[in-house]
Amino acid sequence: MVEPVDADEAAAHPASLIHLHCLTEDIPPVPVHVLVPRSDAVTLAGLQLGEDESAIKERRDQPLEPDHMAAFEGVMKLAVAVLGRLYEEDLGRSAIQLEGTAEIEEPGTDPSWLESQQLMRISYDLSIKGFSRGQLDVLFSIDGPGAQTNAQREAAAPGSAIDASEEERERVEELEAELERQVMGLDPNDMIPGETEDLAAAAVVIVAWDLGGRPGLELVESLLWNEETEAVPILMASEAPTRGMVTAALRAGARSFLHRPYDAAEIRRRAFGGGVAPAPAE
Repeated sequence: MVEPVDADEAAAHPASLIHLHCLTEDIPPVPVHVLVPRSDAVTLAGLQLGEDESAIKERRDQPLEPDHMAAFEGVMKLAVAVLGRLYEEDLGRSAIQLEGTAEIEEPGTDPSWLESQQLMRISYDLSIKGFSRGQLDVLFSIDGPGAQTNAQREAAAPGSAIDASEEERERVEELEAELERQVMGLDPNDMIPGETEDLAAAAVVIVAWDLGGRPGLELVESLLWNEETEAVPILMASEAPTRGMVTAALRAGARSFLHRPYDAAEIRRRAFGGGVAPAPAE
C-alpha cells in the first residue's frame, strides 16, 4: 500500500518500534524512515544469532539487548541496501543509506522523531516462518522547502493539468465548478521551456505519466528543481497506475497519483486532503 500520511498518523503504533533513520543519495538528501515493530526486530535478531524458536518467542516482548540490536542492524543494512537498489532502478539514481537505529518505546506520544510533518508511506508484509505476520513501513519525507499549507493552497487560484490528450484536457477543465477554481488544461507541446510563471501560482499541477512521447516524470523533476515551482503540489496521473509508476512518482517528489479520466473528488482529496494514493495495478 502506498499512501500519504501526516506525522501523527505515521507514528500511531500501539507497540514499541525500531526506527531506522536513512537518507537517500539525492542532493539534497531525502530522509527515509524504516519502522519495524520491536517484536519482529527481536525475531530477526534472534534468527540472525542462531537462537531457537522458543527462545525467540520468550524475548519478543522485551527490549533489544545490545548484541540483539547489532544483529538486527546487520539484517536491516542488507534490507535497506536492497530497498535502495529498487528505488535506484526505478529512477536510475538515489540509493538509500542507513544512518542510525533507535528503539522508540511510545512512538505515538511525540512524533517529532520523524522530523517531517508530511510523509509518503509504503507498507510491506513481514512474514517470518513460524511467527505471526508483521508489517514493515517505509516513510519518505515529502515536506518541501518553502511548502505552503493546505489552507494557503486552497485559497490560491487556478489548477493546471499538463496532458497530451485533448480529451483529458477538456475533461479536467469541465471540473472547474466542482473544484471551485479555474482549471487550465495545458498541451505539453505548447509549453515554452523555462516559462513557469503560471505554474508557480497554481494551487496544484497535474502531470500525466505519458506526455505524448516525453516521460511526465522528467517534467515533475524539472518543476521541483525550479525555485519558482518547487513548493507547488504536483500530482501524476495514468489510466492504470502500477506500483513502479507510483513509487517512481513519489520518489521524484510528486504528492500522489491520480487515475485518468480525471475526477474532481479525487483531485480535491489528493491535492488538499492527504487522501490515499490509488491501489497500483500489478
